Amino acid sequence: MVTCRCWCTKNSQGKEIWTGIIPGGAEHFGRSYKADNYYETMSDMVMRAAYNLLANAEFRAALQKH
Repeated sequence: MVTCRCWCTKNSQGKEIWTGIIPGGAEHFGRSYKADNYYETMSDMVMRAAYNLLANAEFRAALQKH
C-alpha cells in the first residue's frame, strides 16, 4: 500500500489550491525478489493513486476554480 500527500501548483498569490492524502495499493503473486514483480506492483500502485486523485471530487473542484 502506498499513500501519497499531493498538492497542486500554487496560485498567483502563492497559495496551494488543494492538498490531500491519496491512497494507492497493489498486490501480485510471484517469486519474491524478482525485479519484474516489484516493477509491476509499483506501476499498479502509481496507476491506482493517479486514478484515486482524479476521482477525488475536492481535487477536481479545486482545478476547475483555477
